[in-house]
Amino acid sequence: MTTAKIAGSLFLTEGEFNGSAQLPGIQVAYNFKAERARFKDRANFSESQTGSFIDLTGTRFEFTQRPANFERATVIGGGFFDRVHFAGGAKFESAHFVTDATFEGAVFDGAVSFDRAHFDQSGHFERSVFKRDVSFHEAAFGVFDLSPDGLAVGQDQFQGRVNLEGCTYHGIQVHWQSLFRTPDGNSRLTAIDKQPYSTLSKFYQAGGNGDLADEVDLEWHRVKRQQMFQRSKASWLLDCVSWLTTNYGVAVDRLVGISVFIVLLGMLIFSRPDAVRGEGSDGSPGPQPALKASRLSHWDALAVSLHQFLPLDVPLGSQWTPASSPIGVNFRYRKREVILFAIRPSTFATVLKISGYILVPLEILVLNGLLRSGDAGFPWQ
Repeated sequence: MTTAKIAGSLFLTEGEFNGSAQLPGIQVAYNFKAERARFKDRANFSESQTGSFIDLTGTRFEFTQRPANFERATVIGGGFFDRVHFAGGAKFESAHFVTDATFEGAVFDGAVSFDRAHFDQSGHFERSVFKRDVSFHEAAFGVFDLSPDGLAVGQDQFQGRVNLEGCTYHGIQVHWQSLFRTPDGNSRLTAIDKQPYSTLSKFYQAGGNGDLADEVDLEWHRVKRQQMFQRSKASWLLDCVSWLTTNYGVAVDRLVGISVFIVLLGMLIFSRPDAVRGEGSDGSPGPQPALKASRLSHWDALAVSLHQFLPLDVPLGSQWTPASSPIGVNFRYRKREVILFAIRPSTFATVLKISGYILVPLEILVLNGLLRSGDAGFPWQ
């Protein structure tokens, strides 16, 4: 029936094909119905055209050596592939469904490709099972409906790798964790490509679901960070700065928390005996007396910590200099002093200064609205 033209409808309901079923280029003016049919050998419907709907509900493609072929098929009406069993997988490359296409309960034992397929309205895969790899490379959907909980007919919907490079849609239903991650935490996607993550994140953001958008952005950065660790330790370390300080823009309040913690720790260190040395207080003109050891109050120690932390040179706390001799930071417990750690105040002053040069500019960006929740990274990333 190669390139056959049927002016009416074609009915193959409950038909059984023991040999190869070759129908490439077949044109059916109205409906093509083959519910519960069995194809035991090759099945080829490439470049076929159906003027109304195609209904293959309950059909079984039992040949395991080759996929059922629907490449470049065109369906003007609906496409019904519910509960179809594709034992050898399927190829829907460049297929075109002008209205809805449903694959409810369809099981793909082999690899399946929807590369460059077009679903002008909805593609329903809510309860489809993909036991091997599936590719939606450059596929386009009006609405792309996948399982809302990652499960289908009692098992994981995706059990292999997924290719989403260039896949676009106006709406989507998906359990993004099962789509992007395998159960062991590795990436399910076949390529490290930002586009699938950014497309889904923008959809969530446009729908007012910023939390889900942030989760998808963070998943992209997690995958990218793992790749960076393998390729360039320097890039990985730079990326970790954004991760640890603002969680890629999602938790910008971390900056304030980190800054406060560092400054208060500095106050604790600089308030210890002999932690700083200060100028004499005689107030006479000319050369000042030599620096002398001091023990500061907590307020004065806080001033020293802020002076060391701020990247600008301010008078606050400038009259004291952190000592270079080690001191112990301890606390009293049941009349006993317990040493927490020993450190050179000058060393911690260096830590404060470096931290200030990193954190204060970032906090200025936050105040000016240049770095905010949802940006998922620093401006230069």
